[in-house]
Amino acid sequence: MTEEQPNKTAFEEIEESLRKLWLEKGKAPIIKAKHTELFVEPKVFIGGEVNPEIGKLIVKEYLSKISINEIAKGKVVITSDLIKIKGDDGKLLAEVRGKKIIDSMINKITNYLGKQLAEKTSKDGDPYVQKKETSAYAFGDIKGALIEFLMDMEKNDSKNLVRDAIVLLQKGNVTVRPSRP
Repeated sequence: MTEEQPNKTAFEEIEESLRKLWLEKGKAPIIKAKHTELFVEPKVFIGGEVNPEIGKLIVKEYLSKISINEIAKGKVVITSDLIKIKGDDGKLLAEVRGKKIIDSMINKITNYLGKQLAEKTSKDGDPYVQKKETSAYAFGDIKGALIEFLMDMEKNDSKNLVRDAIVLLQKGNVTVRPSRP
């Protein structure tokens, strides 16, 4: 609790923290008058639920900080039209359908996979992906390499191409299957 108001409830502290998040990260609108500036603060809770604008901001902030490990573990599932965020117990916490956020997450993962695949060599001895100076990869650049990489590795039962690749790349000691005669 703060020294200013020692009698704050946990609910009031959460509300204050969400307001701070809104002001710092939410691009809070400022109304400028001749001798005054007013910051627009949203109502944090509307009808017993978090304001949708603040909810979007919380999810966006969470996704900006997730690690590749959380994607590999299935806590965050990303498809071309949906992101699912799951809790530690596997229950769905949130779904994101915003195209900008989804595209941003796909770019983040694609760049990670592109960098990793550029450092690995196929059974032919060539890197799966040619290293780029800018380190910006498009999914089209790495899709074929991803499939080839997974076909060269031991069988994995999952159906998620990206998650499989992340898991195998993070193992570090990737085993290449012997080629079939």
